[in-house]
Amino acid sequence: MFDFDTFRQQCRDLAHAGMTGAGSEESPAVVALLGAVYEHCEKTLRQWQEGKESLSIACGPGCGTCCMVNVAVLEPEVVGIAHYVRQNFSGQARRELEGRLLQLAREVRWLDEEERLFVRRSCGFLDERENCSIWPQRPLMCRAITSTDAYACREALAAPVFGEEKPVVMNLVQRKIYEAAFQGLGDALQALGHDARSSRLSCAASALLCESSGIEKISPGLA
Repeated sequence: MFDFDTFRQQCRDLAHAGMTGAGSEESPAVVALLGAVYEHCEKTLRQWQEGKESLSIACGPGCGTCCMVNVAVLEPEVVGIAHYVRQNFSGQARRELEGRLLQLAREVRWLDEEERLFVRRSCGFLDERENCSIWPQRPLMCRAITSTDAYACREALAAPVFGEEKPVVMNLVQRKIYEAAFQGLGDALQALGHDARSSRLSCAASALLCESSGIEKISPGLA
């Protein structure tokens, strides 16, 4: 039986130690603490899976089916993503990315989960091959989602349009591990007096990146 409460506390302690004495917007410290949390999640998941029959996960490069839902992020995650973009995107590629993010933020800012699925707008970080362009720095809630059947994912995401619900078989332990990490990160932010509220990835990333580029800023919008 996996102890998710203890794991949440471990992630809280990792994040708290990484942020102590540093502002939440100091990129090097934030990137380092996120790396520690991500590594702890991945190591814990590997250890849990040892000796167990593993699910055949269908997720992989070029499958952006689930990348059209609202994703909740915390401030350090957005800072880490912005840092990654500044390090890995430049010139026309950077301008195109920021333009996509800004347009997406305008379109989905006020949409709830079901409405977001109806408009079928993919994440602004997907490239032309539907690969995640920020994969090493993708949010915890993105890391939480898996599927054993890509076709089932497509059906499940289309089902609400017809007033239906269809299940997706996923690795639930992986989902709960990353959800616990997300909660632990929020606990650390709250303990240090930082904003522990989540925002939507599309709006928060657009706000932070576009602010530094002189592009019209959009409010992050709470998830």
